[in-house]
Amino acid sequence: MARKFVFLLMLASFLLITAQEADKGDAVQDVPHGKINWTKQYVYATGSGAPDLKAPNVAVARLGAERVARADAYRNLLEAVKGVTVTGSTTIKNSMEESMEVKTQVEGVVKGAEVVTTKYYSDGGVDVVIRVPLSTLVEKVAPTPAATKEIENKESVKVTPPAGAEKGAAGGGDQKAILVFDVRGAKFTPSLFPAVYTEDGKIVYSKKQVREEVLKTTGMIHYIKDDLDSVSALYGDTASMLVLKVTKVKNKSDLIVGTNDLAAIQSKLKPDALSEGRVVILF
Repeated sequence: MARKFVFLLMLASFLLITAQEADKGDAVQDVPHGKINWTKQYVYATGSGAPDLKAPNVAVARLGAERVARADAYRNLLEAVKGVTVTGSTTIKNSMEESMEVKTQVEGVVKGAEVVTTKYYSDGGVDVVIRVPLSTLVEKVAPTPAATKEIENKESVKVTPPAGAEKGAAGGGDQKAILVFDVRGAKFTPSLFPAVYTEDGKIVYSKKQVREEVLKTTGMIHYIKDDLDSVSALYGDTASMLVLKVTKVKNKSDLIVGTNDLAAIQSKLKPDALSEGRVVILF
């Protein structure tokens, strides 16, 4: 009974901690052994250490429990990271199985995880929450060869620069427009490298169009959960949003947009908006 009580306390603590990390509009995905906050771009996991009932005092029991909790957290974080979707049909686990180099690098990233919170209990038990940035994983993993080949074989859609775009950004002043793909209502799974296609199969947006520095820092996509106001908060209230409704999703995380809908916003989109990753998926 006592162990069950301690377990419930640990579970409640973890839920409280993760709730505090997530804000309104954050896209949080549950994966085995952890959570992915796609908006804040972190993978989280918790570890728990029960006290040694034979320890001479609570302080000694706590030290041992903390070591156990940290080891448990790192194990759980590795499993959580494996659940991150790279492309619609590929996870980091798949990439690790394909490449020993990727496996070693991902494990190295996990070993360098940041400790977010350590929770101590009166009986000597300990909870530890740790996290790693998704950006550090982007540097280490790549889509499967099949997915890479698929993207490379598609014809890219050229985004036509708006007239006078070089004098100022779309939407007035010097602000850059933000392209928002609204997929609310469709079955969709966030991924590190989603692709956007036209109805005839041409690429509108993929990781190939994003500058390498952007991929390594903010990523090619910003994810927001069902809250358009959070998009404004992300970029500032003065930023203009070009919202494109998407009703078709393929391969779980790739979007299909209407050709006419795309044409309607192309003239308003600043040329460097895509290369700078000023793209949001609202789902």
